[in-house]
Amino acid sequence: MFIIRRKPLITIYFLFIFLLFVVLSMPNRINAMVLENRELINNNLSDTMLTQETSVSDFEFKELEGETIEIVKYIGKNLNVIIPSMYQEKQVSSIGDNVFFNSEIKEIIIPTSIKNIGNKCFENSKLEKIVFEEDSMIESI
Repeated sequence: MFIIRRKPLITIYFLFIFLLFVVLSMPNRINAMVLENRELINNNLSDTMLTQETSVSDFEFKELEGETIEIVKYIGKNLNVIIPSMYQEKQVSSIGDNVFFNSEIKEIIIPTSIKNIGNKCFENSKLEKIVFEEDSMIESI
């Protein structure tokens, strides 16, 4: 005659339920960890991207009176932009009208050399953050 003991079966049953719960909850935990890591990576990338000056080839320039330079157009693809303070050994002093009009840029750092920012410079852009370097010399926007 075969006798079944209840205690081992109950223990096995609860162990099975516990393991099932752990296995089923793993994808949610993994997804949460992936999302956290992705957010940390994006934040670090944003900080890293803003430490290098944007290439002068991403801009079009014109010379102003007084031997200073104005940025007249942004043709780059970077979402985070650092305005150059010098171009061809001359000081960049102005960002012209509509330079970033309708652009996808998210963040921009403006150096102390910039004194003027043109009309509608950032209109319809996706700009979220503007940083003026310490001791900014902005005279007009």
